[in-house]
Amino acid sequence: MAAFDPLRATGLIHLRRNDAESYSGTCFAFRQSHVVLTAAHCVPPEVSDVVVEFPHRIERHDAVEVVRHPSADIAIATLHPAPDDDGTGYPKDAFWNCVGNWGLGEEFMAYGFPTEGAAQTYGSPTPRLFVGHFQRFLRSGPHGTYLAGEMSIPAPAGLSGGPVFRPGADVMVMGLVTSNVESYSVLHSVDEIDASGNRYKEVSRRVIHYGLALMLSDLEDWLDEHIPHRPGTAHSRQRRTET
Repeated sequence: MAAFDPLRATGLIHLRRNDAESYSGTCFAFRQSHVVLTAAHCVPPEVSDVVVEFPHRIERHDAVEVVRHPSADIAIATLHPAPDDDGTGYPKDAFWNCVGNWGLGEEFMAYGFPTEGAAQTYGSPTPRLFVGHFQRFLRSGPHGTYLAGEMSIPAPAGLSGGPVFRPGADVMVMGLVTSNVESYSVLHSVDEIDASGNRYKEVSRRVIHYGLALMLSDLEDWLDEHIPHRPGTAHSRQRRTET
């Protein structure tokens, strides 16, 4: 089997409305070459036509089904399988599985298609690789409730839905980029007294954004329900033994 290439497993989500398409976010193939994960807010329920593009495969596919998690910011989009895929063994263009032995301070890589500016109005988003480490873990998020890893890097628009994986073990994905949390540092603070004798404070702040990644192992039962492991893989045999 050829070496796994995480770039071939990563794609773009396009939403089609009235014959016009708009870029919505990043996705990645998981356990199957024709099944992708993305952030649920990238595929809103009011949009019926979802298109998945894999630039490194030079492929575009219409999604035949989209399943959204009831509370977490994650969705599954299913495409038509390739005619030469017999459905067994590890697929060459998909992440094999998720891992749950991640930890505080661990380094990660995140790959996706961030947009330029507030929205991508022309051309294709530029693919970029981000490297950082996990700063803390929390159970919250602006788009639902889930176990999230706070990243040391911001998550720019368009990176949502992208894979977060380990350097040196990139076939196993740790998380899925969802959004940002905001913090701030005080740059300057001044106490003043106005003409009426009232005291007030002027504060200058620098806003800091930290990206969030949904940790996939926390939702493994839901993933197993909708994306079973392929026959002939070690993960399939392991799940049979556990049950």
